[in-house]
Parts: sequence; C-alpha cells; structure tokens
Amino acid sequence: MPVVKDAFRAKMSVNQTGIPNAVDTRCAFNTKVFDVNNKYDSTNYRWTPSAGVVVIGAGILFSSGIRNNTTPAVKIFKNGGCIVQNGAQTPSDASNAQVTVVDQCNGTDYYECFVNAQSSGTSTVAASNFITQFFGAQI
Repeated sequence: MPVVKDAFRAKMSVNQTGIPNAVDTRCAFNTKVFDVNNKYDSTNYRWTPSAGVVVIGAGILFSSGIRNNTTPAVKIFKNGGCIVQNGAQTPSDASNAQVTVVDQCNGTDYYECFVNAQSSGTSTVAASNFITQFFGAQI
C-alpha cells in the first residue's frame, strides 16, 4: 500500500488589511482547501510536515496601498526565519508576487508565509481564490 504524503493548500477567508510599510507580516491563511494528514494549523497559519523533502509555495495579490515603483515581496519562513522571497516591481498601488522553494524538513520544522509591503501607509492582501494561496507537499 502506498504511503500518503503530507500536503496542503490554504487560502484567506477575508482580505488582510492594515499591513504596515516595510515590516514582515505573517499572512492569515485561515481556511484549508485540503490538508492531507492534518499538518496545517489554520489558527497559527503554519505547516509542520513529516520529515523529508518538501515543496512550499505561495501567491499573493496586494490589492491596494503599494507605492509605485517598489517591489513588495512574498516570503516563505522556516522556523521563524526567511528561506526564500520574491517580488515584482509595481507601477501602481496593486501588485502580485509568487514564490516556491524545495527544502529538507526534519519533522519538527514549520513553514509560514509572510509579506513585506512597500506602502505609503498600510496595504491590503486580497483574499483572491485564484492568486492568494499558500501550499506545500512532500515529494
């Protein structure tokens, strides 16, 4: 019988507003789309897979508040520290970014998604079902 590996995909149920300028802010992915082996914590917004090689990714839609000609970022954190980030320069107050990484997990490591917005006040991450999501799977 094949082993069922850990995997999840989560989304936001509502827009996340009030994201401050230039501060790493954890994303509130509070709704599980699916969660094989129940390893995603939708209260603390983190995934703690079993030991092995994993792929983790996220997509973010900043729907407002981004300064023109800045590079807002989406980041994957492992155990509280950033292991990968990506962003795209924006010509308007909205932007999107995606990131994916392959990593080695020891079975107690946890992964979270953060954003860092370049805003003139605060920004908003839209709860867009087709863009804003956080996911991972053992490979």
